[in-house]
Order: sequence, then structure tokens, then C-alpha cells
Amino acid sequence: MVAVAVLALLVVLLGTLFGQVSRAWVTGEGNVERRRNVRVLGDYIAAELQHAMLPVEEKTKNGRGNLQFVLNPPKLGADFRNADAIFWQAPLATESSYGDLAEVGYFVKWEAKRPMLCRFFVNPSVGSGGSVAPNAAKFLIYDADPEKWLSDSLLKDVVQPANKSQGYKGLLAENVIGFWTRPYGLDGLEIPGAGGKRVFDSRVGYPSKFETTDAKGVKQQWNEQRYLPASIRVSLAQIDSRHAHRLDPVWETARDLTKTCTDAADFLEKLRANPALAPLLPGVRIYSTEVQLLNAR
Repeated sequence: MVAVAVLALLVVLLGTLFGQVSRAWVTGEGNVERRRNVRVLGDYIAAELQHAMLPVEEKTKNGRGNLQFVLNPPKLGADFRNADAIFWQAPLATESSYGDLAEVGYFVKWEAKRPMLCRFFVNPSVGSGGSVAPNAAKFLIYDADPEKWLSDSLLKDVVQPANKSQGYKGLLAENVIGFWTRPYGLDGLEIPGAGGKRVFDSRVGYPSKFETTDAKGVKQQWNEQRYLPASIRVSLAQIDSRHAHRLDPVWETARDLTKTCTDAADFLEKLRANPALAPLLPGVRIYSTEVQLLNAR
């Protein structure tokens, strides 16, 4: 009887130990997944963002530059701004028969209670079966209407992250709850948006103040209008796949919270203060990086 009791106790102890080890392993794997995934996403976006272009021509016949770098365009539907949406042109075309300048953009879209980080990408040309032609239907940055290149209808056509029959077009990553971008000028200060909102349009630009001291020690100051931010701070918040199901009852609250935050760190702080969203905390990981725009100087 004593031997049986001792054996039973050992089995219980080993079972408890195994359960603790298993939970620690699952937790560790979740931490690794979140850390790896969110960093890869941030670095991928940064690699494309740094090549954003200035207009090829400063003014067109419409009186506006023919290329554009835009953050949270006001005409874009709310479905595409969770929290931020950013679009630009860069020499990244994968089919370059008609030029290497592609249209690029990133935003978060919620589909069936799940947040998806989407990539808008349009080549200047299309081809199949050895035949190549200008992508006249979708590559519209040079259109006579300067606003035509970016619209809700075009985004819905190019990006279909939840559509299996379309190959999940534009889906870069699942479970990215929020995406934030903050533009900074040459003076290192954040560029204020119109009406206190986080918006930017390179066709408008921003005033930049410069200061120097001449040979006599006299300070000289002057202002210049600049058309690209000097840098963009990009940050993301992602929940790992083991905890993603916890979004189901609170996904609207989580989505709306991202729109009130300035970046991922701010989101995490507000997440901790919200009891309704507390179950998400074990699975959330954030990442931020600062991207220098090569053509801004």
C-alpha cells in the first residue's frame, strides 16, 4: 500500500511538472512567434518605404505634382484606415517593361473579426504569354485626374485579403491589430497634420526652418517648402495565432481603440488600461522602427 501511494504521488508530481513545462514551452513559442513576425513585417515595410519618390515633374498641367506620398488620404473610406494608411510610388516594379516605378501602400483591414495587414501594389505594366502592355486600368498616377490613382474602388479590386478564389490578393500578414505611421521633418519634429489629424500630402508639403551661423557669428534663418518627410516612424501591433480567437467578442473595441492611438506603444498602454481588452494582452507584441526617406534631402 505504501509503495502504491508513493507511486501515485510520483505520477501526480510528474504530471504537474509536465504541465508546467508544457505551458512554459507554449508561452515561449508564442513570444518567439510574435517577436519574429512583427519585426519582419516592420523591416519589410521600411525597406520599401525608404525609396519613396519625389514628383518627376514638380508641377503638371493641373498645377500639382504627378507623384504623391500620402498619409491617411481624406477621401479614402474608413475601412482602410485602422489606424493609418500610407501610399507612395517607388522604383520597385516587378514587371518593368514600361518603367520601374510602382504604386505601393499599406493599411489594416478587418475581415470576419480578423485584422489583416494589406499591401497595395500596382505595376506600371502587365503581361502574360509573352505579351506586355501598359497597366492602363490600374496604374493611374499619371492620369489627367490627379486623384484617380487612389480610390476605394481600386483598393477593393487590387486588395482582396479574405477572398480565397482571388488568391488572398494583397494579404501581407494576419492578426495585425494596428498599423501607425508618424512623419518627421528635417528638424526632427513631427509634421503636424491639418486640423490636428495625422495626415500628410507631398503635393502640399510642409515648411522647414533652417538656421546657420556665418563667418561673423551672425545667425541666419530661412524657410523652405519640402515635399517628403525626412523620416517616418512605423509601428505595428500583432496578436499571435494562439490568442487571436480572443478578438471575437471585442474586435470592434480593439479596432476603434487603434484609431485613438498615436503609435503601437500608446496602443499597448491603453490596452492595459481597458479591462474588456485585458484577455488580449498575453498575445500582443509591438514593434517600431524609424525609416529615413532617401529622396527627402
